[in-house]
Amino acid sequence: MVKDDSMYDSRLLGEIMALRKGKRPASIVDVAKIAGVSHQTVSRVLNNPSSVRETTLQSVRDAIRITGYQRNENARMLRSSKPDTIGILVPSSSKTGPIQVLWSLERAASINNYSIKVAMQENSMKESSVRAINKLLSFDVAAIIVVAEQSWQEPMVRTISDLPIISAGGSFTNLPDVSYVDMDQRQGVSLLMSHLVDQGCRSIDFVNGPEGWYSTVKRFEGWSTFRHDGQAVAGHLYQGDWSAQSGYQAGISIARNLPDGVIAANDEMAYGVIRAFRDRGIRVPDDVKVCGYDDLPVDSFVTPSLTSIQQGFDEMAALSLDVAIKKIKDPDMDPVRRGIAPKLCIRESSTSLGHR
Repeated sequence: MVKDDSMYDSRLLGEIMALRKGKRPASIVDVAKIAGVSHQTVSRVLNNPSSVRETTLQSVRDAIRITGYQRNENARMLRSSKPDTIGILVPSSSKTGPIQVLWSLERAASINNYSIKVAMQENSMKESSVRAINKLLSFDVAAIIVVAEQSWQEPMVRTISDLPIISAGGSFTNLPDVSYVDMDQRQGVSLLMSHLVDQGCRSIDFVNGPEGWYSTVKRFEGWSTFRHDGQAVAGHLYQGDWSAQSGYQAGISIARNLPDGVIAANDEMAYGVIRAFRDRGIRVPDDVKVCGYDDLPVDSFVTPSLTSIQQGFDEMAALSLDVAIKKIKDPDMDPVRRGIAPKLCIRESSTSLGHR
């Protein structure tokens, strides 16, 4: 039996009316919600309807008719070809991590004879994301790798596209069908905490990044949950924005109640902390030990050289691309969840033993 509007509850009917008024384009997620199925099932109806039961097929077709959903033609054509192009969705950011991941993805794609197309996701506004994702779809991409900074990115992509999504850098996306490859950032901060404890620190402050970032959440967890002999050693929390300036401001505050050690959630903020200490006559590492995170190339050449966590951007890019290729070949493959072990790089800022 074909459904009409009266057969839907008031909540779904409200969403249907909003779609009809053109407030936003219907997505595959809208179709799945109204049909009462997963968006993977909608994809099977679109790509291989003979594999779906008749009752499910009819429900999805009703939902498509009611919502006015129109599938991107380029995406449809991909299913009958052998695509060799992968879309990369990058944030509008000049931060080290996203840039390094993008460069590494381009190298990995070249090695594997895949082409990549890049679009910038400027902010969390729907219009900006729709433009960026549609740009990728216009290039006939077969999968989308999201260079993830913040947790809104992958859900935004899923509302527009039913292609395989791989999150490079987002390790706790709540979308069950999205694969991810990420550094174990919580473990990275735990390594720094263990190192500082080994250096005699029993009170360790933390300068965190801005809210809403994957790395902010995970690095905070590594600091706040760490225990030494069953005792917490986490001191005071300070908020930064990844910039050296915000690290400097945090350093001014920290200097008023000096702990044994300080971890900044990235290297730039650590530079700011160290400069604030120097301006107030506080010696690093003699008076307080400082660590950063990211292992920038300059870390070995600043004074004092900076203890940090090295992230395997090349490995993350290669694994993300590998997952994307496998998902293209087998769209029904279960999501892949991979964590990459961080590496502790000990330098002068956290040990009296000097550079090693």
